[in-house]
Amino acid sequence: LFTRFNLRARTALLSSLSLSTYSEFGLIVAAIGVQMGWMTSDWLVILALALSFSFVLAAPFNHNAHHVFNRFKPQLMRLNTCELHPDQEPENLGDAAYLICGMGNIGRATYRQLKAKYGDNIIGIDYNKPTIEKAQRAGKNVIWGDVTDSNFWQNIDLSHVKMVFLSFSNHASNVNASAELQHIKHPHTKVGAVCEYRDQAIELKHKGVDYVYNFREHIGKEFADEFLDFEK
Repeated sequence: LFTRFNLRARTALLSSLSLSTYSEFGLIVAAIGVQMGWMTSDWLVILALALSFSFVLAAPFNHNAHHVFNRFKPQLMRLNTCELHPDQEPENLGDAAYLICGMGNIGRATYRQLKAKYGDNIIGIDYNKPTIEKAQRAGKNVIWGDVTDSNFWQNIDLSHVKMVFLSFSNHASNVNASAELQHIKHPHTKVGAVCEYRDQAIELKHKGVDYVYNFREHIGKEFADEFLDFEK
């Protein structure tokens, strides 16, 4: 149904999985119905169980949504329409040699650092439209894209990209993006990612990330180093 409204098959699948559970607001309506005498309390129990089971059944599919799409990708891609989709992935990164995925606090700081050193040879990717618009108003070269989507990496040319920075605050996004990158990255392209905990760093290393920056471990060190430099 979503593909008939001109959304890509992947977006349609993720949306369908998110909507596959019963709404918890149904319990609120049912509770009001019991209080008003419109139904017996037995129905409230039945609805609560149905809601719980829907979450239990949907949880593994939502957790592995990216794997589900990749597994059935040939069949799902046939559902795409031939028209230009509103969530169409970019196919050209220009001459950018440094790709920043995720333009949150870490991504913006990374962009500033790279721009000061390498000029305009940088491009940022983010999924959040307001974040992109804010970055573009500030003069940053940022475009829309979903780097957790295998189609994104298959459609763009990474032959001239030296470094990919996975700077999402959401660890799962960094893991999913690194897993997709592992299949198609060029030998000369290095991948770096951020994390908060050591077990996350290990997981990213297993996904083929070349360098992992644990910002929780570095915060204290950088604070001490900069304060000592200030004292001098």
